[in-house]
Amino acid sequence: MLVAIARASARHAKKLVLCALALAIAAAIYGSGVARALAPGGFEVRGGEAQWVAAEVERRFGHGTPDLVALVWMEGVAADAPPMHAVLTAVESALRAEPAIATVDGPLGPAGAALLSKDGNTAMLALSLRGTASAKEQAFDRVVEVMNDAAGTARVEVGGPLAVAVVGQHTAEHDLVRAELVAFPLVGLLLLAFFGGRIATLLPLAVGGLAIAFATAVLRGLAELATISVFALNIVTLLGLGLAIDYSLFMVQRFREELVFGSVPEAVMRTVTSAGKTMLFSGVAVAVSLLALLVFPIALLHSIAIAGALIVVLTIVAALVVLPAMLAWLGHRVEWPRRPSTHLGRTDQLERGWGRLATWVMRRPGLVMFGTAAMLLLVGAPALRLQTALSDARIFPSDFEVRKVHERLEDPSGFDARGTVQYLVVLEGEQPIWQLEQLGHVYDTHSALLAVPGVKHVDDLVTALGQDVRFMVAGGLLGYAPSLPAGLEQLVDDDATLLRVTAQAPADAPAR
Repeated sequence: MLVAIARASARHAKKLVLCALALAIAAAIYGSGVARALAPGGFEVRGGEAQWVAAEVERRFGHGTPDLVALVWMEGVAADAPPMHAVLTAVESALRAEPAIATVDGPLGPAGAALLSKDGNTAMLALSLRGTASAKEQAFDRVVEVMNDAAGTARVEVGGPLAVAVVGQHTAEHDLVRAELVAFPLVGLLLLAFFGGRIATLLPLAVGGLAIAFATAVLRGLAELATISVFALNIVTLLGLGLAIDYSLFMVQRFREELVFGSVPEAVMRTVTSAGKTMLFSGVAVAVSLLALLVFPIALLHSIAIAGALIVVLTIVAALVVLPAMLAWLGHRVEWPRRPSTHLGRTDQLERGWGRLATWVMRRPGLVMFGTAAMLLLVGAPALRLQTALSDARIFPSDFEVRKVHERLEDPSGFDARGTVQYLVVLEGEQPIWQLEQLGHVYDTHSALLAVPGVKHVDDLVTALGQDVRFMVAGGLLGYAPSLPAGLEQLVDDDATLLRVTAQAPADAPAR
């Protein structure tokens, strides 16, 4: 196979290079919007309990955990003053008129003062949106615009999981471009120092650019068929550029050495069958290792596995097919502006620095092995005290609005209601929730949740009914379904009821 690739690259060098260039341009155009097609996050466990609960809440009650948190305030005006009351009324009315909004919880609702800051100057709104993650992202800008328009002179700052996802997506797209603009010139300077020739310097960068362009196009296509995390872009850029440089160094340097001993076609043949074989086995090993991440039921790891294996395969193809064609087309011009080298014999190479280093290592294998292991253990020692947590708004710089909102919500002196976790209690069987036995289960769960350290409030059927719970009990005793008070349709769905738990704890607190 490698012999056939080498012959085809030497015979049709110009056609292969021009064809690859045209395809890369088309791929770059198609893949330019890949960040917007990819999904945010991906930290949930597929098929896990949390994902099932979220889906059930959405299906049964039409909403889930709050997607957005908005802080509203006016300079010098208390949050419970008439001007702010008018602003909050206008904002909530405008939001409820939006088709994308499922629920709006604010100080004017049942939560009341719990959604006012302790200093009395800021009001908090918790919003749940309808639809899939993609639909919510598309509605984000519209929702923010509606709030700002309705607030008038009042200030509105937006945070929450959806804001983190959208801002993260935009930031990833921006950072990807910036990383490429910074990385390519720096790598180019290093390659220029290594090769000495400008043409040889550009070849690894060209291979990296081709692989990344093709990978972004394929990722955009895959995003139409499956959920791919936006973090896959970082893997594509990181591995694409790194592997392209690594593999191209093998190929280009070997080609320059082989030019001394034969013609250009012969040099291409020996390069592909020697350095190309090493590169091929290395790439296959890396790709297979990355695919092992598919074993874990986490969407983010699946995206990393797919993106990583994809960029490795495409880099191998670019370095094994397109790069030899470039070398065959350039021939001795690969050394430009240097004169073709005539002193790169195999024996002379042993006298160079890397050859002497390799010889020294082979003569002292035990010393090198234990010394290297000790160094790696020393460098990795800090990981013994590593504490992990899910990413949230703290991943952004302190001047980002979404980070400011998060810090205000996490500040104990800011709000009483800091974090809201939703639980869905599904009663097995066909028994309606209003039957006496089921109401007893709901009440017991309500009491157990209130006993958990950090839980401040449980908003559910028990708290919503209050004294009216006796009518529900009477209905259970008499065997008929009583009419539910207005608003309870968001908490009750035949054989299920929703409990919203307000807990005061940092975002990275352990689960209880």
